[in-house]
Amino acid sequence: MGWSMGTATAMPLFSDPSLISSELYVLLEQYVKDLILDDPPHLSFGIVLPPDEKTYNPWTDKECKTPEELYQNFGFWVSSYWTHPDVSGTIHGLNYQRRGNTPTITTWTSEQFQKFYNEPAAVRSELRM
Repeated sequence: MGWSMGTATAMPLFSDPSLISSELYVLLEQYVKDLILDDPPHLSFGIVLPPDEKTYNPWTDKECKTPEELYQNFGFWVSSYWTHPDVSGTIHGLNYQRRGNTPTITTWTSEQFQKFYNEPAAVRSELRM
């Protein structure tokens, strides 16, 4: 399973059967049944956004001056919810605010924050887009 930008690292193995040997294929077949992509970003598929589209990317926010600020910002962004003004199916109708109203992370107690948010794990595992 690949989630978010992690889908970009999960997909290459399945992209072209000629990339792996038949021996490796037989081995992998014992362990891998399906590839599940959970919320893959456009970049995982090589899709280029229209040049006039100004999306928000929490990893490139110029207000964040340190890596720690970037990861904290990501926590707010990834736990936010948005009301999109136009859900007709084009990218132009989406809401690209920096944060949605009441990100889930802001409702956690300090104990929940310690339990559910692990910044060092995010630093090790999330690829910047």
